[in-house]
Amino acid sequence: MTTPLVHRPRRRSTALVGAVVAICLALTGLTEQSASAAGTGSIGGSVFTQAVGGEKTPVTEGYIYLHRLNADGYYDSVDSDPTDPGTDGYPFTGSTFELGGLAAGTYKFEVASVGTNDAKLYQREYYDDAEYLHDATPIQVGTTRVQLPDMVLEQAGQISGRVTDAAGKPLADASVMFERTRSGGSQGVQTDANGYYTSVQDPREGFGEGLVRGDYRVVASKYSSSSDPDAPSYEAEYWNNATSYDSATAVTVQPGKTAANINFTLAEAPRIRLTVKDPAGNPVPDAAVGVWQFYEGEWGPRRAGPNETDDAGVYRQTVRIGDRYKFFFTPPAGVDGVTEWYDNAYSEAAAKEVTATSHGEVIDIEIKLGPAPAVAGSTPTITGTPQVGQQLTADPGTWGPAGVELAYQWLANGAPIEGATQATYTPSIEDATKTITVRVTGTLAHHTTTAKTSAATAPVAKPVVAGSTPTITGTPQVGQQLTADPGTWGPTGVELAYQWLANGAPIEGATQATYTSSIEDATKTITVRVTGTLAHHTATTKTSAATAPVATPPVVTGAAPTISGTPRSGKTLSVATGSWGPAGVTLARQWRADGAAITGATGSTLRLSNAHAGKKITVTVTGTIEGGEPVVRTSAATAKVQGVLTAKKVTISGTAKVGRTLRAKTGSWGPAPVTSSYKWYRNGRAISGQKKSTYKVRKADVGKRITVRVTQRKSSYVTVSKLSSKTAKVKKK
Repeated sequence: MTTPLVHRPRRRSTALVGAVVAICLALTGLTEQSASAAGTGSIGGSVFTQAVGGEKTPVTEGYIYLHRLNADGYYDSVDSDPTDPGTDGYPFTGSTFELGGLAAGTYKFEVASVGTNDAKLYQREYYDDAEYLHDATPIQVGTTRVQLPDMVLEQAGQISGRVTDAAGKPLADASVMFERTRSGGSQGVQTDANGYYTSVQDPREGFGEGLVRGDYRVVASKYSSSSDPDAPSYEAEYWNNATSYDSATAVTVQPGKTAANINFTLAEAPRIRLTVKDPAGNPVPDAAVGVWQFYEGEWGPRRAGPNETDDAGVYRQTVRIGDRYKFFFTPPAGVDGVTEWYDNAYSEAAAKEVTATSHGEVIDIEIKLGPAPAVAGSTPTITGTPQVGQQLTADPGTWGPAGVELAYQWLANGAPIEGATQATYTPSIEDATKTITVRVTGTLAHHTTTAKTSAATAPVAKPVVAGSTPTITGTPQVGQQLTADPGTWGPTGVELAYQWLANGAPIEGATQATYTSSIEDATKTITVRVTGTLAHHTATTKTSAATAPVATPPVVTGAAPTISGTPRSGKTLSVATGSWGPAGVTLARQWRADGAAITGATGSTLRLSNAHAGKKITVTVTGTIEGGEPVVRTSAATAKVQGVLTAKKVTISGTAKVGRTLRAKTGSWGPAPVTSSYKWYRNGRAISGQKKSTYKVRKADVGKRITVRVTQRKSSYVTVSKLSSKTAKVKKK
């Protein structure tokens, strides 16, 4: 008997824990429904068996396996009992089933294990006469009952045959797949030691033996194993001598009958063996291998890495006749040599092509790594005066051979200057007192890059801005405007900045040529500091004489403000300021998070973001009046703000082969840090116990597509969950 590839996952999807539907037992009615899955739709029908040439007979009992279409376009299995992990099937007694309490949506289902003695006689099937989930007939459920036509389970049909090589030698452990549609997703088996196979499934699964009636395209293939990497692989072939699903001859399966002699003669695939050696002639393990292929009229990367040589310095690749390849190799750390293309080339254009011309051909090629020739160059020199605003020019000297491209990088005190990559550079004020050098780098295809650095200049000099002492005009009284007269400054183009001071301390925000005294200034003297700046010059600062002490203001009264709105990221809070007096009072608002002022948040509303997550929001209202002392009132705090996580697309890295490890990649979810949890799925069904960020592919996954759901949590944030796209179908080792 052949060893089957597992095709009957029976694990529920964790994504549907909150969307469970229950089955109505034919005699006892509906079971209790989950609150989150409550619905009024239902599916009902009857199940019969029918022997070949016999009448249809009501079954005695069985199981229904229900699947519901999710928002991502996949069908998730619906758990019959969410309180019992791993329970999927809905049992029914008699021949009638009733699936009730269903939420509106699209469903597919499978009937299996009918009757105590019928499981191995009558094939399980999807509705209606379907072998796999993807070719099952969907059922649209709304708010009422859907009555289905009778389902008649027939005896399983079979497909059998033999797989041999071109010499007639049997191929053991070849994979044979039975496909109902072009989308694949088929059941598969392996040939025995004599190359024979049959579609009989593992009877321990209890879902019948063989195939549902219908047309199938049968495809056979065989790949080398990791235990013998030099063993040949064989090109996939559809029956009868076809290379694709569309060109294959259909095999019709009838109940209780076997479509025999569906035989295959597989051609041995050509292979390339690349051996990488170091300059001393020793094999180089772990050398990175780049694979380029000529496709659709141009050369480009064929396969993602990592592609590396093995412990013997060998990299192997199965290819097709006529495909054109080029290879390059990068030595690992500690091995001499540079990246090199086959054969003794340093660019893709100069690389030698490798092409297989016959079945079973083994192309052995070898590359010996070595250093590329270096670009020759002289030490550059700098001309010009090292002063702020004066241009410096680099003279690169002589470089060769012909065609060398030069790149420039200017440095201040040995550190690269951002954006200074031309042959000339004008020092800025940031370069003052620093020495300047220039580094010239020469590059040329097939040559090792060379860099040369000039001698340093003298320290860069800068001029000083000239200015006079400013004066203040106006009355020093709360609410009265004061004006600064800066005097004369030079040279032309000097920009002036103002800073007002009370008793010698800077007044926050008082940076204009005028200033109106506030209540905080009462009894204090006022001065103004003027700073003159000009490109390529040293700034100069002058401070005025002090005014008389500022007079005290009238009294302001006001009520505490109130906040309305939902404390969640993306929502807007509003403030009501209440009543204030006397007439003429000016109100200023300041929103705060956990008591700390939120920069720029001074309006009547506040748009919340993740920066506020976990914090309580208050708003402070300050009432001021000309000549009066400010009064501050603060609102009651909101509840803590809930943040909203930003989720990126979830992808899977790794090769979908048995024994390989797949890894969930989420990109940057945030804001960090977040707590992640994982759940892996096989053809949309959860894989028991797989809750890590990695998953080791197993034999049960062959022919399936793997997905992973990542759930991110963070304190004070709303939890987010994302499902990855599917992998390619899992292959054997």
